[in-house]
Amino acid sequence: MGLVIKSEGQIALILGDVFHNPAQIAETDWVFSFDMDPTVAIQTRKRMIDRAEHENALVGICHHSGFGRILRAEGKRYWQAI
Repeated sequence: MGLVIKSEGQIALILGDVFHNPAQIAETDWVFSFDMDPTVAIQTRKRMIDRAEHENALVGICHHSGFGRILRAEGKRYWQAI
């Protein structure tokens, strides 16, 4: 489950258990034992990362402290804490 919060033209995505580890931002294909359906989990991670990057959304990941944004450098996505 996740939440989308929109206010004054900005967006925040609270992504719940979409990511189990911040490393999955760069490595969306990494599967953990908690992924009940690995194929759906990978597709969901990719879709949420695409959205976060496209909308420059503020992102909250339950298994990572604080909030940040998804950025891209040298073809890889990474987490930038704010």
